[in-house]
Amino acid sequence: MRFQKWCKKNVIKHFYIQTTDLQKYIFTVFFVSVPHIINVIWKGIIHII
Repeated sequence: MRFQKWCKKNVIKHFYIQTTDLQKYIFTVFFVSVPHIINVIWKGIIHII
Protein backbone atom coordinates (compact mmCIF):
# COMPACT_ATOMS: atom_id res chain seq x y z
CA MET A 1 0.00 0.00 0.00
CA ARG A 2 2.75 2.38 0.98
CA PHE A 3 4.75 1.38 -2.13
CA GLN A 4 1.72 2.04 -4.32
CA LYS A 5 1.31 5.48 -2.78
CA TRP A 6 5.00 6.21 -3.34
CA CYS A 7 4.75 5.06 -6.98
CA LYS A 8 1.73 7.27 -7.58
CA LYS A 9 3.49 10.29 -6.07
CA ASN A 10 6.62 9.73 -8.14
CA VAL A 11 4.69 9.19 -11.36
CA ILE A 12 2.78 12.43 -10.76
CA LYS A 13 6.03 14.24 -9.91
CA HIS A 14 7.76 12.85 -13.01
CA PHE A 15 4.77 13.74 -15.20
CA TYR A 16 4.67 17.26 -13.72
CA ILE A 17 8.38 17.80 -14.42
CA GLN A 18 7.92 16.55 -17.99
CA THR A 19 4.88 18.70 -18.67
CA THR A 20 6.49 21.86 -17.31
CA ASP A 21 9.49 21.30 -19.60
CA LEU A 22 7.11 20.63 -22.47
CA GLN A 23 5.12 23.77 -21.64
CA LYS A 24 8.31 25.85 -21.52
CA TYR A 25 9.22 24.50 -24.95
CA ILE A 26 5.72 25.15 -26.35
CA PHE A 27 5.64 28.68 -24.91
CA THR A 28 9.10 29.42 -26.30
CA VAL A 29 8.11 28.21 -29.77
CA PHE A 30 4.79 30.08 -29.45
CA PHE A 31 6.36 33.40 -28.44
CA VAL A 32 9.04 33.11 -31.12
CA SER A 33 6.60 32.26 -33.91
CA VAL A 34 3.65 34.54 -32.98
CA PRO A 35 5.30 37.85 -34.03
CA HIS A 36 6.25 36.22 -37.35
CA ILE A 37 2.68 34.91 -37.85
CA ILE A 38 1.19 38.32 -36.96
CA ASN A 39 3.61 39.97 -39.39
CA VAL A 40 2.57 37.59 -42.20
CA ILE A 41 -1.15 38.08 -41.46
CA TRP A 42 -0.68 41.87 -41.24
CA LYS A 43 1.10 41.94 -44.61
CA GLY A 44 -1.68 39.77 -46.03
CA ILE A 45 -4.35 42.17 -44.74
CA ILE A 46 -2.48 45.18 -46.18
CA HIS A 47 -2.24 43.41 -49.56
CA ILE A 48 -5.99 42.63 -49.54
CA ILE A 49 -6.85 46.25 -48.70
